[in-house]
Amino acid sequence: MGLSSCSNGVPTVVLVLLFLSSTVLCDCPTPALPPKSRPRGSEALKDSYRTGTVLRLVCIPGYEFIPGARPYLTCSPDGTWTEVTELCQGKRCPVPHLENGKILESGDLRLGERVTLGCNLGYRMIGESTLRCVLRGGEVMWHRELPFCEQIPCHRPATISNGRYDADPTDSYVVGTIIIYRCDADYSLIGNPSITCRVAADGVNGEWNSPPECKKVRCLKSPLPIFRSQRKERRSGKALALGTASRQCLTDGIPRRPLLWE
Repeated sequence: MGLSSCSNGVPTVVLVLLFLSSTVLCDCPTPALPPKSRPRGSEALKDSYRTGTVLRLVCIPGYEFIPGARPYLTCSPDGTWTEVTELCQGKRCPVPHLENGKILESGDLRLGERVTLGCNLGYRMIGESTLRCVLRGGEVMWHRELPFCEQIPCHRPATISNGRYDADPTDSYVVGTIIIYRCDADYSLIGNPSITCRVAADGVNGEWNSPPECKKVRCLKSPLPIFRSQRKERRSGKALALGTASRQCLTDGIPRRPLLWE
């Protein structure tokens, strides 16, 4: 009676008296487990396992089975284990919902991965923009509190001489706020009457565009208006103007040319 050798395990001789022959079965050594897995239950790994042994596996905390993966190993007659290379993957952290913000960069949000957040235009971030998915107390979660996005504020609008604007009762001005200026009596507004709170170049502060000015209206002395045409009356010989004339002061104090109507 001869014995066949086992390449990886310990030979076990089984006599089959009916055929007066022998079969060599090989025990399996301690298996190499797939990453992030362990045997199910509390039993530790043994030095050897009998042929046909099925070793069932579970994922360690923070990990879960990959869909379709086979969660067990089987000891084959040749002393080798069936091969399972990929079994467990990190669990996912909750999707971070950021009001007035969005996810800029991320993977699958699984354990060990990072996510980078950003705010929408007109908002700035309070807190850290990068989060890491970690395991705490047996649960996966983000390693710090989520940041939040606040509207970018502008300082109180500038006051102008001889003019005013209607202030916000809350004295709160954020990106997108529009302020309209008005001039006092006898003053004219020079420039755009409105200013808008907008995002500054640094992306985190607000600024106003330049406000208008209010200037006094004063007319300069001017010669008598020249009419477009005139005629002489045949009887008296006096020159008579055709139509009527008027003048209007500009805000810079220069009178307009006379306006005539036929």
